[in-house]
Amino acid sequence: MAQPNVKKQAKCPACGATIALPSTLKEGQVIECSSCDAKLEVISADPVELDWAFEDDDYEYDYEDDGYEYDEDDEYDEEDDEYGYDDDEDDDDYDD
Repeated sequence: MAQPNVKKQAKCPACGATIALPSTLKEGQVIECSSCDAKLEVISADPVELDWAFEDDDYEYDYEDDGYEYDEDDEYDEEDDEYGYDDDEDDDDYDD
C-alpha cells in the first residue's frame, strides 16, 4: 500500500518520462503525459499500471460494411506479377 504524503509516479510507455499521478487515481481513468501528450489509461491503481487509452477512432475496420464486393477479375496474377491491368490503356490520360 502507498505511503501517505508520497505521490505516486509512473513511467510513460511512450516516451519514458516520469508522470506525477493524482492522489485519487482510479482504474479506467485516462491521464495525459505532460512530455509527449500520450493518453494513457490506468489499468491498475495499486500497483500503478498504465496502458494506451482506447480512443473512439481506434476500431477495427470491417471491410464487409464498406460496400465493396470482391471481384474475381481483381485477383493478383503471380505468374505475370501484376493485377491484369493494361498499363498502355492509361497512357493517353497523362501529358508529358
